[in-house]
Amino acid sequence: MLSFGIQHMESTIKGVFSGKKGVIIRYALLLVCVIAIVLALPKEIKFKFDFEKGRTWKHEDLNAPFDFAINKSPEEISVEKISILNSTHPYFKFNDSIVQRQLSSFKNDFNLAWEKERNNSNADFSAKKNMFSAGQSILQNLFDKGVILPTGKLSDQAIDFVVNVVRNNVSSEAEIDDFYTLDKAQKFLFEELGKMPPQESKFLKPLLENALTNNVFYDEESNTAALKELVDNISPTRGMVQAGENIIHKSELITPEKFKILSSLKAEYEGNSDHSRSSWALYVGYLILTLVCLLMLHLFLFYFRSDIFSDHLQVVFLTFLVCFMVIIHAWIFRRNMFSLYLLPYCILPVIVRTFFDTRLALFTHLIALLIIGLMAPNSFEFVFIQLIVGMVAIFSMVKLRNRSQLFFTSAFIMSAYGMIHIGISLIHEGSIENIDWYEMRFFIGNGLLFLFVYPLIMVFERVFGFISDMTLLELSNSNSLLLRELSLKAPGTFQHSLQVANLAEAAVQKIGGNSLLVRAGAMYHDIGKIDMPAYFIENLNAGANPHDDLSFDQSAQIIISHVEKGFDKARKAKIPAQILHFIRTHHGTTVVQYFYQSYLKNYPDRKVDVDQFRYPGPIPFSKEMAVLMMADSIEAASRSLQKTDMQSIQNLIDAIIENQISQKQFINAPITFREMDEIKKIFLKQLMSIHHTRIEYTM
Repeated sequence: MLSFGIQHMESTIKGVFSGKKGVIIRYALLLVCVIAIVLALPKEIKFKFDFEKGRTWKHEDLNAPFDFAINKSPEEISVEKISILNSTHPYFKFNDSIVQRQLSSFKNDFNLAWEKERNNSNADFSAKKNMFSAGQSILQNLFDKGVILPTGKLSDQAIDFVVNVVRNNVSSEAEIDDFYTLDKAQKFLFEELGKMPPQESKFLKPLLENALTNNVFYDEESNTAALKELVDNISPTRGMVQAGENIIHKSELITPEKFKILSSLKAEYEGNSDHSRSSWALYVGYLILTLVCLLMLHLFLFYFRSDIFSDHLQVVFLTFLVCFMVIIHAWIFRRNMFSLYLLPYCILPVIVRTFFDTRLALFTHLIALLIIGLMAPNSFEFVFIQLIVGMVAIFSMVKLRNRSQLFFTSAFIMSAYGMIHIGISLIHEGSIENIDWYEMRFFIGNGLLFLFVYPLIMVFERVFGFISDMTLLELSNSNSLLLRELSLKAPGTFQHSLQVANLAEAAVQKIGGNSLLVRAGAMYHDIGKIDMPAYFIENLNAGANPHDDLSFDQSAQIIISHVEKGFDKARKAKIPAQILHFIRTHHGTTVVQYFYQSYLKNYPDRKVDVDQFRYPGPIPFSKEMAVLMMADSIEAASRSLQKTDMQSIQNLIDAIIENQISQKQFINAPITFREMDEIKKIFLKQLMSIHHTRIEYTM
């Protein structure tokens, strides 16, 4: 059901882009893409000067166009924060509830100890009340002054260390020496007990030691609130530059201080522009630049890939890819979601390379990067990195023969990013120690995200009816359903198809073209012979020839019918349209000469319609189709050669190709006479190898 839906979508899309309405829809969608790109680009006015710290100012003298403040660098603000953290007095707080609890505990312990002492010794201390008051007074004095619990940096500080003390919601400064620690509190306690009679001192000592504890503690809440207020009040700027004041002279070195001033001017210029006055100019500027970039893409197609330029669907597809990549970049750039180097830009050229060719992939990638460069930070550096990585991705897929190569491409992408990052960092930082190795994580993520290109390729194949190298490899596999049926029912035709595929593939590799496409086309070009294999000479066995019982025109019709039968059979098997074209064009509009000449010879007095002996066509309209036509005719004819020496094969090749040229079979194919000469040489070499003919060497 899903396959049917996808095929229906593919046919619908192709139908929409056919005819005159296709032209209107094409340019309407192109206009939509342009508008979408313009709306996606940032609306802030860009600072028109590029500059780098440590380099010379390459522009004319620059004066301040308006008053602006000099922004502090993140490092300066960080230093101020650290200074505040180190200089701010920590906050401590009295805990009155602990004091009340400890005094209450002392009272209970005192009464229990008094009763026990009196029962054991029958002692009756008449000064019980005075003794209790003395002990309570000692504790109260300690707690009133405060028994502090040192924490963090207070543990080993000098005696004049100052802290903020919160008591009854009132904060005041105090020195650390104004408080007791537990050790000092115990010392004070022993001194006070030493002033008492020994009997009273002995009785009160354990009770007071048990009640003694800290009642002044570090106040995290107050400390955090105070630090936050101080940090929030840090000024992000320092100093002002007045309008008209010179900022930097031409060829002057951009020192760290000058870099701060220039960065502040850039931030002020881009952040506080008069949008109501400049928005229309921004839109018009972006519109002009976007149109220029897309115009260059269309001119490239017009001059170098006219076959694509005339196909509305393919042009819209390429423009859509550029538009999609720009919009994704703009969306991530505006939200600052993650580093832009995590986004796998090289997916675009790889997709274009998969469906078209290397030159178009590289040019499309360049156009997309030029538009993205309008909003990318450090535009030249960004475009440089992405262009080089895109080249690496494209070159790594030139000889794509299986899906596992995508993993190697992913590894090459990571390596290219890493090498370029190291090179640029060495230029900017001047030493290997300052390289940001942590940035490598984005390059690794980029390489992994690149692997999503495979499902994207599958989607585009299904929806737009394109064909990838991986699909061609699968189709060329002799274990595929149709080819296996061909090998079983028409083994001679299958062997013929293999030889034609080898000839055509070698020729296309030599003259430049899609060798995988022509090989797949060659494997399927005679698929229509499955139903009636015995009527084709390569499948005939010794014995009766079925054509002996037929008239010449009937035999010709059976031979001609294998084209339409093959087309129908392949279409029902859901073979891509690109392969169907090879089936329909491999004989073009040529005449079945054997039966036509036989008819003329046997019936000289009869009037004959030559079209009864002519293939329906169409004639080849691509370089690959033209090569297949040559290879098919030459391979079949070479089987009937009585003498298979070099000269005989050469004469055969020349005669067949010249005959096809004279019948105007290649007038729609973009193939040159020079390429035909190269094809003849390849055919000669291949056929001599097949027929085991030695090359004659001359001294």
